[in-house]
Amino acid sequence: MDKGIFTKYPSLKKMEGLDDEDIVESHDGREVTLLKYIYNHPDLDTKLRGSPSAILAAMDEFAAQEDFLINIGSDKANKLAVLIREHCPRVLVELGGYVGYSAILFGNILKEIRAQDKPHPKDDEESGATKLKLYSVEIDPLIASVAMNLVSLAGLQDIVEVIVGASQHTLQRFHDEGILAETGIDLLFMDHDEALYEPDVKLAEKLGFLDKEGALVIADNVLRPGAPEYRSYMRKNPRLSKSWGLPGLIVPGDFEYGVRGGITASIKVTTDRLIQKVIRENFKECTVITITDRLDTILDSDRILLLHYGEVVEFDSPSNLLGRASRFKAFYEAVGCQYIYENSSVVSLYPEEFWCKRSTHFGDL
Repeated sequence: MDKGIFTKYPSLKKMEGLDDEDIVESHDGREVTLLKYIYNHPDLDTKLRGSPSAILAAMDEFAAQEDFLINIGSDKANKLAVLIREHCPRVLVELGGYVGYSAILFGNILKEIRAQDKPHPKDDEESGATKLKLYSVEIDPLIASVAMNLVSLAGLQDIVEVIVGASQHTLQRFHDEGILAETGIDLLFMDHDEALYEPDVKLAEKLGFLDKEGALVIADNVLRPGAPEYRSYMRKNPRLSKSWGLPGLIVPGDFEYGVRGGITASIKVTTDRLIQKVIRENFKECTVITITDRLDTILDSDRILLLHYGEVVEFDSPSNLLGRASRFKAFYEAVGCQYIYENSSVVSLYPEEFWCKRSTHFGDL
């Protein structure tokens, strides 16, 4: 890690020289310290109170200057915001709310969606089927209380409900109490224990929460710490046809100091899709050579050329490469950009460093 990053992000200094297993990232009192930091902020009443974006910025500042937080962070937040605005969910369930960063982000976008609704129904006239709602589930009562406080400070308590409980127990309770009977789930975001991704998705399917047309499932950290069982289940699920993955930073400042990242990694999903659309429509009679670290941009190419230290190791069509035990297939299966529900979508978020290492050492898999 470049030493210059510690100047701008002093909180990372605590991780310097430590092995991964020795790094403490949460549940050591920093969450309560964050709450005190927010309420002692000099701009509490003038800028933060009632402003979700200002509170998120203050949380990012705390994570950079005081103590690292296992929030999604600003890089992933920007990518998720694009997806959610495109999808326009009305009912969102988050498993693993932590201190409320993503709940505030999502809740603010839901508030924007509600403001755009025409005609705009009064809150007390909204039915369960039309009311916008975010249920943020957090298993730790103390951490959940921090989230509740910050959600209220952001003025989002009418949209965001922080629920204390284990994920499976809470999903089952939703079903038993008919909480989602009218609505189902438009967007399920999983950012809790990666080992629970697979059983929780299975339960959500079993309970009928993901039966709604266009339901979207987003899973964070599928490569680090990793959710291999979830990815394997998604690949084999007969209701799934395809998906896409999004590179996302874990540690702040990575792009700035070149620790991880790349040019294409910073392109927004919508921009990337537009670029691909232009290429396919306007250059269909031309020979196009694509150098990329995003597999979804080349899977419909006529040929894929795989290089290893400047030597050609594979050259064939995508279908042929994926149809045998090829190096390209091994890379494809490792990255995790493979699945979409028959009526729903699945997006996997993963740390940028894995994406770059895989692409940099493309032929080494």
